[in-house]
Amino acid sequence: DIKPSHQVNVTLEMYVRDIFEVNTAKGYMSSQLTFRQSWYDQRLAYDNKPQYSDLEYYTVGKKTFEKMWFPDTFIRNEIESNMHVDLTPNHYVRIYPDGKVLYSTRMSLKTVCNPRASQNSFSTMKCMMQVASYGWEKKDVQYEWHPTDPVQYNKMMSVRGFSFMPDHTERELKTLETSRGSYSVALVNFAFQKTIDPAMYCTKDF
Repeated sequence: DIKPSHQVNVTLEMYVRDIFEVNTAKGYMSSQLTFRQSWYDQRLAYDNKPQYSDLEYYTVGKKTFEKMWFPDTFIRNEIESNMHVDLTPNHYVRIYPDGKVLYSTRMSLKTVCNPRASQNSFSTMKCMMQVASYGWEKKDVQYEWHPTDPVQYNKMMSVRGFSFMPDHTERELKTLETSRGSYSVALVNFAFQKTIDPAMYCTKDF
């Protein structure tokens, strides 16, 4: 579980399975994601071994998983999280011949959301999610979004009291400067618009 000696570039993707709640009064968003990270570890490459020439990728078992190095990725504005283990842990790790590692996991999150728009406004508001390394500085681990459609959504999901606006959702890459060093941060800003509650406009004829 020793990190490669060079800077590791971690590519991020996520599939938003559901957004259960956006609570502007209490300042949080609840969601469920499939979260994917990929990076290269040449120590795991096997493209120079003829016996594995017909293998597209290798799915890692429990014993190998426990010995591998993984980036210490965390959600900076997380309030609480849950990694699903239903019948079996909901994650997999694949190793490709060139040493590429793909780590995919299903997780439920509650994240801090303090939207800039006022609670009475029907303008677009955004809830941020911030991804970073807990301990590795930017010179060691750097995050980037996948160049092709890195944030995808369940088109059937709905958020009570809000209209989800994927076309207005934005991604960013930033460097966080702290007293302990510089850290790579990947951000996604989920965009919403408040909807009108029909009950507010109900009238009664006498």
